[in-house]
Amino acid sequence: MVKTAIVGIGRWGKKLLREMEKISDVSICCYRGNKENLQWIKKYYPNIKITTKLTRVLSDKSINSVIIATNISSHFNLAKKALLSGKNVFLEKPPTTSVSELNELIEIAKANKVLLFIDHIFVYYPIFFKVAQILKKEYPPQVRFKWLKWGTFDEDLLWNLAYHEVYLAINLFGTPISIKILEQNSIKTDLDLVKFKMDFKKRGRIIKCFFEINRHSPKKIKQIEFVLLKKKLIWEDDFLLQKNKMRKVLFKSKDKPLTLMCRKFIHKIENNDRSDPQEKVAKKAIGVIQRINQLAKR
Repeated sequence: MVKTAIVGIGRWGKKLLREMEKISDVSICCYRGNKENLQWIKKYYPNIKITTKLTRVLSDKSINSVIIATNISSHFNLAKKALLSGKNVFLEKPPTTSVSELNELIEIAKANKVLLFIDHIFVYYPIFFKVAQILKKEYPPQVRFKWLKWGTFDEDLLWNLAYHEVYLAINLFGTPISIKILEQNSIKTDLDLVKFKMDFKKRGRIIKCFFEINRHSPKKIKQIEFVLLKKKLIWEDDFLLQKNKMRKVLFKSKDKPLTLMCRKFIHKIENNDRSDPQEKVAKKAIGVIQRINQLAKR
């Protein structure tokens, strides 16, 4: 069985621990010393060791994979240390905030013959695969990405939320040919609402993608609307809806995307597969977010 370590046991780290513990041998968790997280581990996973020293994880030769679920600014340095120690790495999004840093991680992984696996959770939704199949037959002239919520003010809006929508668009439509800021607003931080537009070109046709990301909203909505010629497809939570004259459920996800993603990571390690197609997508997504930051003049 693959022996893993979890680095970071905040909200996302706890979810990853629950899944990884089912399919691998999670032997140790590394955290920053938060007392609540310490008590949580002791209560629910009393047999898992706990440390605040990353060196204890990296020096343990029995551990062959490291799950990194920490704040965005720490991703590059932690992943680099783990890869240089010969560990397979599962890295929360965004893997880095610059293309050059991601390229460096990819080269280190290759040199050490280990896997760098990027946590692009939304491409593991069964609905994503369903949508991708439908769009192979008919590309939508317009797509609207909308994410409204309240909170997560401690991380950057673009890297934390918009990055998800951008990598989804890139997975579906390729490299954008244009990017334009439509609106931006500062409420609690320097950027809490942003609307932008990206154009793509597929089979000689332009696909216009509109994005609205708002973390200061009383409403909670996570939705992608694909406007086709005679109908609309709406991806909302675990449902894919079709809307023309009537609104009906076209598809419902049964499998949890987090479960599928974690299984994929472990499967790759067990089968000595060191490839991750999301590496190329991540490079493009990072470049897009960097460009949006420039356009926003923050």
